[in-house]
Amino acid sequence: MVGTAGLTFLLLGFAEPLLRLFPESRPAVEHLETDLRNLRPEIAWPMVVIFAPLGEELLFRGAALRAFRASYGTAAALALTTLIFAVIHIEPPRILMISALGLWFGGLAVRSGGPLMSIAAHAVNNGIILALVRSGVDSVPLPAAAAGGGALAVSVFVLFARRGSVQGSGEGGTS
Repeated sequence: MVGTAGLTFLLLGFAEPLLRLFPESRPAVEHLETDLRNLRPEIAWPMVVIFAPLGEELLFRGAALRAFRASYGTAAALALTTLIFAVIHIEPPRILMISALGLWFGGLAVRSGGPLMSIAAHAVNNGIILALVRSGVDSVPLPAAAAGGGALAVSVFVLFARRGSVQGSGEGGTS
């Protein structure tokens, strides 16, 4: 979860530069933020932090990842599920940011042997985003984004750099 929080803050540090790169996306992103801010809390929190992560992760890191791994292997399955997950989020800045999240969630699912860790990670990401948006935070300062990058790097090392057997890392459907 530390890695997820780190990735979230790192990506939020790139949000404003990406919106400057894709100015046509700013109205849609701002509209989404307004919707999240205006949604009643008793609806927003369960929808954004429980139901969206549960549904998306069971689909992408559960069924789709398992099916693509069986046909194409782990690397291609991660790439395909990441691409599809990102593209459904429509706006170019969000596609770029969500590609990184999708790859992280997919790596967690492969590393842990199923979608439970990716569901939890997705819930943490969405919870952070929702809390910041509802608090009126417009941007993440560079030190917070840099600290997030450091937390992510340590987490990647701890989770993925170890030698030896990795649960669910076999090609195809073996886990």
